[in-house]
Amino acid sequence: IFEIIIKKVEKKSKKVLTYIFDFDNIITVEKTSTKKKGGKLVEEKVIYDYSKLRGRIKEYFDTIDNFAEKMKLSPTAVINKLCNRSPFKQPEITLACDLLEIPDEEMHIYFFTLKVDKISTDKII
Repeated sequence: IFEIIIKKVEKKSKKVLTYIFDFDNIITVEKTSTKKKGGKLVEEKVIYDYSKLRGRIKEYFDTIDNFAEKMKLSPTAVINKLCNRSPFKQPEITLACDLLEIPDEEMHIYFFTLKVDKISTDKII
């Protein structure tokens, strides 16, 4: 497996985002951020919010089982992806967008929306 690791510092939050690209599957494997907590660097896994994707699956296929069959995946594999236990691969995202009739310009809404901490009081500007 060939990987490229890119680190980027966000200007406003000063978080260091680490992107790991796995070229065996041509996907982003994970996106993590490193923050200082109590003087120590702590790495956090970024969690994606797939609630809109779940709704679209329900609307078009009624059940995850039906969607999984069309994706040629097991229902468990789809559930693991929707629960952030395993990542979506690029070909899976492309197929899902075709099956769910998601336009390219809306793909990020379904696959790359970050989950926001519900108790957070920070405003996003």
